[in-house]
This record gives sequence, C-alpha cells and structure tokens, in this order.
Amino acid sequence: LNPARVVKIDKNSMTRTGALTLNPGEHSATSAVIAPESQNGIFGCWISPSVLVKILLSSLTRVGAITLQSGENKVRSVVSDGSVNACCGLSTAPAIVVQMRFSDFSRVANLTLQSGENVVYAAIIPPSSSGIAFLGTYSMPGRSVSDPARARASRSSRDSPSTTAAAVRKAFTRYDGSSARSRQN
Repeated sequence: LNPARVVKIDKNSMTRTGALTLNPGEHSATSAVIAPESQNGIFGCWISPSVLVKILLSSLTRVGAITLQSGENKVRSVVSDGSVNACCGLSTAPAIVVQMRFSDFSRVANLTLQSGENVVYAAIIPPSSSGIAFLGTYSMPGRSVSDPARARASRSSRDSPSTTAAAVRKAFTRYDGSSARSRQN
C-alpha cells in the first residue's frame, strides 16, 4: 500500500473515527510508539532508507518526518524509554538500532549489532531495567544491549568527534560486557 494510512479507532465501541494518509513514498507503517508527555506518535515506514513520521494523534495532523541515513532501512520495531528517547530497530543484516529524541524529533545515534543478529523484530525497555533494552532478532540467539536512550549518549554540533564517539561506544556497550559496532551521527 503506497502511501500508508494511520487509522484512528475508538477501542470502546470498536469504530473507526478518522484516518491520515501519509505522503507518497511513505508506505507500510510497520511500527509505532507514543511520545511520553505528549500526544505525538512516531510511525516507522518500511522503506529504504527508513522514514519516521511524527503525528499529533488527537487531530491526526502530520507534525514532521525524518529520513534516516543510507543503509538504515525498513523500520521494524520502535520502543520508548518512557522519557525523552525512542529506539528504532531496523530490518538489516546485521541489525541496526537508531536512537531518536522526541523533543526535537532528531536522530541521536545508532548501533550496529553483531554479525548474525539480524532484523530487530521486537523491543522492550522494562521500567526497572536500569537502562537495558531487550531486542528480539530474527536470528538466534537474541541478545540484550545497553539502551542508548537511558545512557544519554547525545551528539550536537559543539561535540568533538572523539568525545561523541566515546559517548556512543559507552552507550552501546552490550549488557554481557562485549561491544557492538557503533557509528556517530
């Protein structure tokens, strides 16, 4: 289906109450997450490179969109840390996880998982996880990785590349102590 459509339903009466058609080229909205403390939803599109679309849910109004970098393809899952960030799991081999900031709808960092850890099909961040995200991959075994949203790795134009790279490496240290490959923004 091109473009995708976001449909709003009343779950109490199970009736359709509205819909928003995304822009041409933004097809197959395969994942979504609600931004904490707001009425915005982030919808991931199954295209290459991936597009994330921000929508004001109360009125089904498009707020904006961001296209991820080349090679960051097909958003498969999105999870929120319950505060300021979201992690988007991509359908790549090996899988890539992209961290987004809700407040300004910007890309913060990414993580490439290890060889054989392909396609992030599912992701959760338990409230008591102390910064750990659990990612279910298409391949076996699945692994847990440190959640970059909780680790607060961020990048701005005033950060030096070496400082940013160190922060990203620290944020993306695996729960089991090994490292995954990371790229700065």
